[in-house]
Amino acid sequence: MWGAPIGDLTATRSALAARDYTALWAAGRVAASGTVAVLADPVSFTAYLRDIFGPGIPDQIWPYPPPILILARPLAALPLVTGFILYAALGVAALLLALRCSTLSGLQKAAVLFSPAVAVNALTGQTGALISALLLGGLLLIERRPILAGALLGALVIKPQFAILVPIGLIAGRYWKVLASSCASGIVLALSSLILFGVTPWVEFFLGQKAVSAYVGAPWQSDPAQSLFTNVFMVARSLGANLSCAYAAQALVTAGCGYAVSRLWQAPDLPKNFRTVATLSLTLLAAPWVHTYDMPALAVAVVMLLPAEPGWRRSALAFAWLWPGLSQLYSIPPTIAVLSVGSVVWLACQVGPPSLRASP
Repeated sequence: MWGAPIGDLTATRSALAARDYTALWAAGRVAASGTVAVLADPVSFTAYLRDIFGPGIPDQIWPYPPPILILARPLAALPLVTGFILYAALGVAALLLALRCSTLSGLQKAAVLFSPAVAVNALTGQTGALISALLLGGLLLIERRPILAGALLGALVIKPQFAILVPIGLIAGRYWKVLASSCASGIVLALSSLILFGVTPWVEFFLGQKAVSAYVGAPWQSDPAQSLFTNVFMVARSLGANLSCAYAAQALVTAGCGYAVSRLWQAPDLPKNFRTVATLSLTLLAAPWVHTYDMPALAVAVVMLLPAEPGWRRSALAFAWLWPGLSQLYSIPPTIAVLSVGSVVWLACQVGPPSLRASP
C-alpha cells in the first residue's frame, strides 16, 4: 500500500508515509542536538520537520513526556525508513511476547497480531502495540512475576494516560510489591531521561501543554485529525458541547472507570483473564487522549472475550475488532468508536462473577 504507487520515493513522501514515526524520529534528532526547546513549540517543531523533509509536512505538535526520548534517541541514529520498519516490527514483537504470557491459543494470538488495529498502528508508526504489550504483559504477570509486572506497568510513563487505572487496581487488589516495582520503574525512566537529556525537556514538556490544550480545544472539525480521537471528550465536542461540558464528561467517565476497576480488583474470586479484559477495555475508555491507533489493546480484549460470548454479542465484538481498520478507509464518527469500546466493557462485565454483575 505504501510502496506500490510510488515512482519516486522522495524524502517528503517517506516522511508522510511514516506519519507519526517521523515526529518520533525527529524528536530523537532534536534530543541528540540538545535543542529540545523546539519540541514545546509547534511552530518551531513543524519548521524543523520542513527543513528536513520539505514544505509538504503538515503542522505537528509533540505531546509526549521526556522518557519517550529514551526510545526516540537510538531510532534517530537510523535512516528514517529503516527505523520505521524496525520500530513497527519491534512493536508487534513486544505484543507477541506479552501474548505468550496468556492462555490464548495460536489462532487467537494470530487474531490479535493480524487485527486491523495492529495494522493501523504499524502503518501510522505509533506506539499502540508497544503500550498494549506493556499493559497486557504487566496485567498477566502480576501473580507469577510481580517485580517484572510492575516494571512493565511503570514503563507506561512514556504514555501516562494509559496508566491512569493501574495504581487504582493495584491498591484495590493489595498488590503492594507490584505497585512498588511500577513506581520504581517509572522513576528510573524519568531520572534516566533527566540524566540523558537534562532538565530542559521536562520544563518544556509542561510549558508545551498549552499547545496540547489549544489543539484539543479547537472547534470541532477544524482539524481532520480530530476524527481519529476515540475518547468521550471528543465525542462531546462532536455533538456540540462546549469545552467545559466536554472536560466534565470525560472526567465523569474516567472517574467511573476508576471506580469500576477498584471494585473489580477487590473481588477475591475474580478470574485473571476477566480482570485483564475488563482493565484493558476500561483503560481505553478512561484515557483522555486516545486514538484509533491505540486500539491493539481492544483487539486483545475482543479475542479474549469471544469464546465466552454467544450469538449476537459476537457481532458487537467483531465490529470492535474491525472498526480501527475501517476508520482508515471511511469516516468512523468518534461516537460510534467510543460506543464500541463501551460495548466491550459491558460485555466483559457480563461474563464476570455474578456478585460483580450486580454491582453498581
